[in-house]
Amino acid sequence: MRDWERALDPAVTMPGRTTASTMFATLFLPDRLIFCPHACRLCRGLAPGLVSGETRLASDPSSVHCRNHLIAADSLGRLLIWAVDPLLDVSFWETRDKTTQPEPHLVHQLHNCAIYTMTLLGTDRLVTGGDDSMKVWRLPDLLQASTPEPLATVVQPQKQLARGARGEICEVNGLAVNKSHDTVYSAAGDGNGYAWDAATLQLKRTLAGHSDYLHCVGCYGDHSVVTGGEDGQVLLWDARGGQAEQLLQERPGGAAPPPGKKAWIGALDVDQEGGWVAAGGGGNSLWLWHIASRRLVAAMPTCGAVQVVSFCADRILSAGAEPAIYQWSRSGKLVNRVPTSEPSTFALAHRPFSDASDSRILVAGGSEPRIPLYYRAGLELGFFLGTPRASPAAR
Repeated sequence: MRDWERALDPAVTMPGRTTASTMFATLFLPDRLIFCPHACRLCRGLAPGLVSGETRLASDPSSVHCRNHLIAADSLGRLLIWAVDPLLDVSFWETRDKTTQPEPHLVHQLHNCAIYTMTLLGTDRLVTGGDDSMKVWRLPDLLQASTPEPLATVVQPQKQLARGARGEICEVNGLAVNKSHDTVYSAAGDGNGYAWDAATLQLKRTLAGHSDYLHCVGCYGDHSVVTGGEDGQVLLWDARGGQAEQLLQERPGGAAPPPGKKAWIGALDVDQEGGWVAAGGGGNSLWLWHIASRRLVAAMPTCGAVQVVSFCADRILSAGAEPAIYQWSRSGKLVNRVPTSEPSTFALAHRPFSDASDSRILVAGGSEPRIPLYYRAGLELGFFLGTPRASPAAR
């Protein structure tokens, strides 16, 4: 299970306390989607002439009225939603005080505990995972003012104990979806990865090979899965058989962690185009592998534990337990280290590439009760999105 002595942050408090939240996951919704439910407060008043009550695909990205939403999941179990386009217009900030921090247009209580991870499933569903369960939601429902109901709630498998008793429910620390969007993979607190049928949410197979709980999971194509965990291992799986195909590295790069530190793997990302895996964690390093050759390409040192990594165009972005965002080349060279106002960062999201929008926008979520906006080149814009203080309500 999760090491709470290390994971617990002063901002992550027990349920019932009114406090600021920690942002564990951020995500931009794709440009190709239109969500204009008739109760959508995100569109109303921002873009006149919207067609109500429909959810459809747009063949022309320039015709998307309500396309650029930023969503964030926090330690209080909430999903926070901003309509990004108005907030990136110069005129919005010219008429406001410099201390303005726009709060989300919509806030939904999705879990009664922290949400650690989320991922898109197909074109109209969102999967969230936390201490209690994994839940599936319709994106159009989340963009309405009314309280959404999950399409499904799935608890990770529990161990069978004596006399019919069951073990404790383990948390969902990571989620990923394969290329065909027919399988959802979860990284669980019992040390296993689980493959779920995306249509029925029935368990397809268990990926058992780690000796401690999992932090992260990623997919390459339809059948290759990568997992990283507290045991410091990065495993590559052939999901069709549920067997670990190869241990990429037991201690990546062969380097020992700093004194008093454990080389756990806390974050990974998979580049679908070139077939690369980047992973990092408590060893204060980020490592890069080429999947086809199984070769370690680079070991990139950082000043703090790596808690999030993301491939972004020709760069690799990483951040963690230090006030900085790193930008690396695909060869493993440091391009830039950007100082940030966040003492600890858990989530990075970059705007999807599109001719219809500025794709250079990057946001970071962490232990501060706000979300800063950056340009990818490393410039902090000086604008922040605010997060409301609230007491979590049980669903």
